[in-house]
Amino acid sequence: MPPRISEPDYDFPYDRIPEYQKWSSVSATADRRSINPQGPVKFKLRSDAKIASAGSCFAQRIAERISRFGLSYFIAEEQAAPYAARYGNVYSSVQLQQLLERALGTFDPLERAWETPDGRLLDPFRPRIEPNGFATLADLEDDRREHLVAVRRLFSELDVFIFTLGLTEVWTDARDGAVFPTCPGRGRGVFDPRRHIFRNLDVSATAEGLEVFLDLLRRLNPGAKVILTVSPVAIAATMEQMHVVRASMFTKSVLKVAAEMVARRHENVDYFASFDLVMQNLGDEKLFADDGRHVLDEAADRVTSLLASSYFDVAARPSRPVTSPGFVPDCDEDELLALIARDRDRGPALRAHPERVARVADAIPLYFVGDSSANIFRDTLYGSPDTSDVFIGRALYTPALYARELLDHDGNLNAALAEQLVQAHVLQRPEPNVYRASNDIDKQLQRPEIHLRRDPPVTLCCGAFDCVTFLEEIGNREIDLPPELRPAKFASRRQHLGDLGLEAAKIIAFELLGTFNRGLRLLKAAGLRNLFVSAVVPPAPDEAIFSGAEWYQTTYARYGATIVLNQCIAAVCHKNDVAFIDIWPFVTGEDGLRDPRYSLDPFHLNYAASELTVQQILAEVASREDPSRSRGAVLV
Repeated sequence: MPPRISEPDYDFPYDRIPEYQKWSSVSATADRRSINPQGPVKFKLRSDAKIASAGSCFAQRIAERISRFGLSYFIAEEQAAPYAARYGNVYSSVQLQQLLERALGTFDPLERAWETPDGRLLDPFRPRIEPNGFATLADLEDDRREHLVAVRRLFSELDVFIFTLGLTEVWTDARDGAVFPTCPGRGRGVFDPRRHIFRNLDVSATAEGLEVFLDLLRRLNPGAKVILTVSPVAIAATMEQMHVVRASMFTKSVLKVAAEMVARRHENVDYFASFDLVMQNLGDEKLFADDGRHVLDEAADRVTSLLASSYFDVAARPSRPVTSPGFVPDCDEDELLALIARDRDRGPALRAHPERVARVADAIPLYFVGDSSANIFRDTLYGSPDTSDVFIGRALYTPALYARELLDHDGNLNAALAEQLVQAHVLQRPEPNVYRASNDIDKQLQRPEIHLRRDPPVTLCCGAFDCVTFLEEIGNREIDLPPELRPAKFASRRQHLGDLGLEAAKIIAFELLGTFNRGLRLLKAAGLRNLFVSAVVPPAPDEAIFSGAEWYQTTYARYGATIVLNQCIAAVCHKNDVAFIDIWPFVTGEDGLRDPRYSLDPFHLNYAASELTVQQILAEVASREDPSRSRGAVLV
């Protein structure tokens, strides 16, 4: 029998750990805002060390604050701020890996440029760097070459590189694996499902991207240090079939695990706990803006202060105060939502009807599913003079969902569309690729009447880029419209030799809409009884689709293609007993083009136009309940 160990000599492992490794120390701290969740760091740096950074939206918040602590932020390219070079947001590890590979000349992606609706060209790997685009491919290529030279210089000369990981969901080129910072389409090229492939990086793939990058950096700059961190900003949307909150936590968990794993393997790499500080919220204070995604300035200040005091020999407080009026997110969806918010401010104020707003919890949802055009309805209250009901617009934002994308290549409902409807409890998924409406109990009880709360209206918003695809299919030719379809502006136009006949154009359009037709059948078969389709929006006066054409020709081509496409969509809807919502007569002028009063930007209708759309939807609902009645909706 072994000798009994006396209590004084007993050496329990947890007795030897430092205080910062015990949660009891955290809970005992009077002011939790003073807690440093970082713990020891692997290296300390001089205040004059050359710092460079890259990453997601949150990385900008850190970059713009670093110099205020008296630190040296290295700018290797003009007009790059807040980053060190003009690479824009770098969201994933693989995108960072390929950035350095491109700078070193070991990877040259096949995708050269994305065309905008007005014929300008964007760099697919930094589309926001030149918002108005380049006039020619040569101009784009020249700018790209100069940029990559600056990137190589940056990584050759920096002392420490801070990389903030933001996303695991990426869009890649099936031909060579190139990773884009955003999904192609929506005015930045044309989305091609055969070539543009969605991928969600797991821990292994994320870590592998970091490892390849670190190996390349070590060869180029052996003494460089790297600080890895994770953005606390939730993802804006997900292509995975799960709730966006769950998908966001999955993404951030993968990124943190991968970053911690890689940091453990390298002496010159450390993990910085900015994500941990914000998400744990040790100060019990409000750290996020009202949208629940973006971090407030106060939180960004705390994170930068922690970074400066942990790794550099500087004070924990900035030498200069933050003088910027506030952070403007550099994200596509955020930019559009901000534009929509400003547009709504010009409309009637909801506070003028407090008795209606107080009942918003009881509002009947009106679901709008589609690309960016659906966002104009987001969280907007509507009402009808014939009823006390309040309706609220619910935008189920589904990037790259157009009419022709209603089904996938296997004939199943578009996965992103189906998931949005399942998450909204409009559809149920009893088994994979099998859907039924949540009102299925009515069907079982053989109740034909429609109840708006059990049968909420669902409107599919056709994207303007259905029209772009149609134009490409007809070789960018103009369609010979009959006189009754031509507005006054084009009334005197004569047929040109290269014009496409109306019937021939319709045949091509119906071919494109084959998947749309089958998709409507599936949705109807699933039990959706209040299904609507909105028209492709009319062209704006300042909108041009193809470069090299005169304004008159370009506008007429766009106008004719949209007219024909909408006629065909309406025919498909009629065939499937689906209401087609067409507000063209209300939002266009005598010239047949969009009235500026209803235009948000060249590609989207505005808040006032959304009211007109809802008017028609509610009038259609009313006529179904009682064909002798018709209603018009007004803003609450």
